[in-house]
Amino acid sequence: MLDISNEVCPITFVKVKILLEKMSTGSVAKVLVKKGEALKNVPKSIEEDGHSVLKKTKREDNNYLLLVKKNKQ
Repeated sequence: MLDISNEVCPITFVKVKILLEKMSTGSVAKVLVKKGEALKNVPKSIEEDGHSVLKKTKREDNNYLLLVKKNKQ
């Protein structure tokens, strides 16, 4: 799991982009983000790059767990 809940933009985007580059097509990863700007911008960036956010789940600590799928190389 990639925990970017203590990071700020654009570092959140950069770390997710690096994660996706290392993944194989079709793989799914968990990404932990905090409510606010990152929760809004990270999923948007993932989808703009051609990948998918399969699920967003709010956790008890008010962070969100994203299930991210790499769709292309």
